[in-house]
Amino acid sequence: KTSYESDPIASAIMAPYDIFNREMFIYDEVLPKLTELLREINDSDELFSTAIHVDYKRQLLIFEDLVEKGFIMANRLHGLDMPHTKLILQKLAKMHATSAVLNERQNGHLEKYDRGFFNRYTDNYSTYFVGSLLSCAEFILKNMPDLALYGDKLKRLAPHYMEIGKRCFTPTPGQVNVLAHGDVWINNVMFKYDPQTGEPVDVRIIDFQYSFWGSPTLDLHHLFNTSLQEPLRLYKQDILFQYYHGIFSDVLRRLSYSSLPVPSLNHFRQQVEQKRFFGNFFNINI
Repeated sequence: KTSYESDPIASAIMAPYDIFNREMFIYDEVLPKLTELLREINDSDELFSTAIHVDYKRQLLIFEDLVEKGFIMANRLHGLDMPHTKLILQKLAKMHATSAVLNERQNGHLEKYDRGFFNRYTDNYSTYFVGSLLSCAEFILKNMPDLALYGDKLKRLAPHYMEIGKRCFTPTPGQVNVLAHGDVWINNVMFKYDPQTGEPVDVRIIDFQYSFWGSPTLDLHHLFNTSLQEPLRLYKQDILFQYYHGIFSDVLRRLSYSSLPVPSLNHFRQQVEQKRFFGNFFNINI
């Protein structure tokens, strides 16, 4: 995996996000330590692909070939059902919890990752983000007269959209923040399937270009509103938030996390609602 240096337009857009240096460092320095933390509690689960070589000078990453281990992409057009989604949530919860513990043990070392999709350094994506919002609003106003109220509300949101996104991505004091994946959806995971039943039995999370320090709920809003089959997205999110919370809180306790109280399910659901903007952001884009 290499940078976009040969494409000046893409390079100019991506530069303020510093995605390549960040991803190289995360694969080289962070993810192996998260795996070590899991081993402390006798959890042998594998969460990520392995980076065989990291070349900072050439902005180059060489990975193990997950296909050789039987991992493939899921069907993006079909979407994720409950077994697929729960597998991802198991891995995300463990990744998030171990990153909170690592940050605690390294005196805030991971908090420097503050360049998610919305951040205070750049508005380079605003053309796409705000453009999608306005396109959605115009479509509603032109084609759904009974929903014109909502089209108008979306249109009036445009001047404030980027600022609301930045506030959403700002870590909330008093809450357990984590190193979030930042772009967790069906194209950034690979599954292994049981050859007899065809059921998913394992998953690996890939592509850490947009990882950032912030609320774990942002990864969940991202996943649920880009990748789930529609019945799950509409009716099963409560179950999925609860499933994630159980694993997340268990790993934090087993690793003796102490910087902040481990959130109760009720407090975690409040955090989910505080960050609900990001779910709506993806609904508009999709």
